[in-house]
Amino acid sequence: MAVMGDIEEHEERKIITEFVHLLDKSKQLFNGLRDLPQYGHKQWQAYFGRTFDVYTRLWKFQQQHRQLLDIKYGLKRWQIGEIASKIGQLYYHYYLRTSDTNYLSEAFSFYAAIRARGYYSKMIKEDQGLTYSHRSDLMVKKLRYYARFIVVCLLLKKIKIVRELVRELASLIDDYTSAYEPEDQLEWSLVLGEIRSFIEADNLVNIIDQDSIPVVVSHRLSPANAPPVEKSPSLLGPLLSLQEVIIVGSCCDQLVAPPQVKFSELTLDMFRMLQTLEREPSGIVGEAAAATGSGGSAIPGELYDASPGAQRAVAPGGFPENGDPRFHPPGGGSMPMTSAGMRKDNPHKYLLYRPSLPQLLVFLASGFRELPPNGVMLVYISADGCFPVQQASVTPSALGAMGGAGTATMVGTMGVGGLKHAEEECDELMRNEMRIRGRVPDTLPNGYEHGGAATNNKRDAIMGELSAPLGAGPLPPIGGAKRSGSAVVLREQHCLYPGDLFPFTRKPLFIVVDSDNSYAFENMAARLFGQPLVVLMSPEETPPVFHDQHHKGSLFTLFLHCPLAAFCFVCHVADIPLSLWERGQAHVSRFTAEASRVLIRSRSIDQAYLALYGDDFLRLLMLRFIFAHVVLKLHRLFKIPG
Repeated sequence: MAVMGDIEEHEERKIITEFVHLLDKSKQLFNGLRDLPQYGHKQWQAYFGRTFDVYTRLWKFQQQHRQLLDIKYGLKRWQIGEIASKIGQLYYHYYLRTSDTNYLSEAFSFYAAIRARGYYSKMIKEDQGLTYSHRSDLMVKKLRYYARFIVVCLLLKKIKIVRELVRELASLIDDYTSAYEPEDQLEWSLVLGEIRSFIEADNLVNIIDQDSIPVVVSHRLSPANAPPVEKSPSLLGPLLSLQEVIIVGSCCDQLVAPPQVKFSELTLDMFRMLQTLEREPSGIVGEAAAATGSGGSAIPGELYDASPGAQRAVAPGGFPENGDPRFHPPGGGSMPMTSAGMRKDNPHKYLLYRPSLPQLLVFLASGFRELPPNGVMLVYISADGCFPVQQASVTPSALGAMGGAGTATMVGTMGVGGLKHAEEECDELMRNEMRIRGRVPDTLPNGYEHGGAATNNKRDAIMGELSAPLGAGPLPPIGGAKRSGSAVVLREQHCLYPGDLFPFTRKPLFIVVDSDNSYAFENMAARLFGQPLVVLMSPEETPPVFHDQHHKGSLFTLFLHCPLAAFCFVCHVADIPLSLWERGQAHVSRFTAEASRVLIRSRSIDQAYLALYGDDFLRLLMLRFIFAHVVLKLHRLFKIPG
């Protein structure tokens, strides 16, 4: 009997030793994720694979030996929750790396199940013997879990759950600050304030159903809302597709009042453009289709989330109700497909919040290098303008931009003016636009004369003038560049000038500039290397009535994200019945269908548009831009005086 007891004890020690080894190895690999390069596709995949493999083994191992680990090792429920939270973080970071929204749904599954099972709810009671400092650290773990869960829910537009989590987080922060009086209590209060401001600012239009219940609309691309395209001989060239996206947001300068809200280094403009350039997770698309087929109220082209709790609580790979979580790492073949049997990938995205210019150029070069032969790179810039010291005497409107308070402008080597149903009138308008500003200039554009977009307001400790000693005087104004005698004033170091993008026009490029100095990018209409190039530019100014709404995001980006919401916003419509919203969406759909027909059949349309028109996302942006152009051109608040 003693021998049997020794054998059992030896086996138990082996199990505990193996568990500790897997736990330490998983922590080591997880901590190493932050050291991986943020750019490129192949540099990090092998490391992620090893990390997923270790967490798979750890999760299965604790499932198989849960009772022994509970008794002999003292495994607590909050420790199981911590492992599950790390798996959720793995899925979230893999989503950021791959832009596959199905991994975002998997992250939600793990986070939601942790909350449903209350893994963190009794962690202080489970460890009464811990020191004061350790108990404080456990509370911080719980707060961080809530903050991460809120980010995932925001990205999935699960607003009802977000509001519940915010209330719980506020209560936890109160408990944390009253019990421990920590040094970081102000930081957590700021996090909570950012979340609340973000939710409020993003809620520009309230859609109310017949029971007076708010309806949340998803604006990701789905088969039901993809813009139509008819067959045309003009679209028979090589099919180009959007492969790389760089989203830059820096409209949070304190010099702008009020600054645009942000949360977790994600501004509202970045948040909206991120969703615009993603496909709806296929599981949610299938649920919406099922709801429609069973007599539900889902509208083709839109997905509603009035009650997230009524949807599937746990996605495949999450926590089943009658057992422990099952972990399915990426690459296991379990990812759902679209209704057509083929799952289209999202373009790979980089999210850059207030990057320095060297950082931005590194990511631009990485995206450029990773482009396949048929790939297109999209650069989205939401930033304050960076202006030259001396403005040119020619006004923007004389060069084709629609004036300070006028409408936005789309440029290739020509612009699209007002949209009319008659193709002849459209052709004539386009020819006029070409005569005004679409010609290739006699000399190559400098690319630095009209300023650009400030990616970061940080000032380098450099001399204001090359001929002056250090500290001899103030730095030049942002964007300044002029010669005074023999002294050369340096331009702003952290400003993206149009000329900085010229090297990347060697491959197909699609640029969206949302800035009060968007006009500076108009000269990029000259295609230096003969590759397709399209630039969408925002209005440089908006009417004064919208100035105090700056913190709610840019109007131009809102049009690209949800045209009908932007239309309601400029018309000061804050609440709208669901039935009226449906009718409005039908009108927008008819407009985009007609715009698509006119664009394709135009005899003078620039080939850059047609070359990029086959991609769902790029076609969506072009048509929504045209809608924004027409709405703002006809809106009386945006008309140029005189």
